[in-house]
Amino acid sequence: MADGPVLPPLSTAAPPERGGARSTMDVDARMVALTWLAFVLALVILQRIGWKPMLRALARREGHIRGALDEAEKTRQAAAAAREAQAEAARQAEAERRRLLDEARRHADALARSIEQDAREAARREMEAGRADVARQQEKSLEILRGEAAQIAAAAAARILAARADDDGGALDAWLAPPAERKP
Repeated sequence: MADGPVLPPLSTAAPPERGGARSTMDVDARMVALTWLAFVLALVILQRIGWKPMLRALARREGHIRGALDEAEKTRQAAAAAREAQAEAARQAEAERRRLLDEARRHADALARSIEQDAREAARREMEAGRADVARQQEKSLEILRGEAAQIAAAAAARILAARADDDGGALDAWLAPPAERKP
């Protein structure tokens, strides 16, 4: 035997006559009318109590969703405009950066040329000062050499004359004597 509920078997026999036992599957017009009445009454009550408020809530929700979608579209457009503005600002900043770099390069090149020119000028002045110093030192050395050469020449001449004077005896003395004292 089965442990579950036992269902009555469906009868395939003809419906009983009036006044006899009734089956649960028999259709009664009064029962159909009451079922329809209960359905219509439930429909009216649900329409007034549940359906209209539910439609109003759905309409409000739809309005909120449309508003949110409109706001989202506005936000998307604002974000696109902000991205475009940001891209434009980035392009302008890049152009400004390039301009500043070019200006800095030109300034650096001009400064390098100026420094190089100043260095060349300083080197030229230094060379001229060095050449002038060398010329002064050379002239000074020549003066010293001339003085020493004159001293050496005078000393040599004095030795030569002294040696000749010793060889000539009094000839040098006669020659050096004043003309009045000279012997003819």
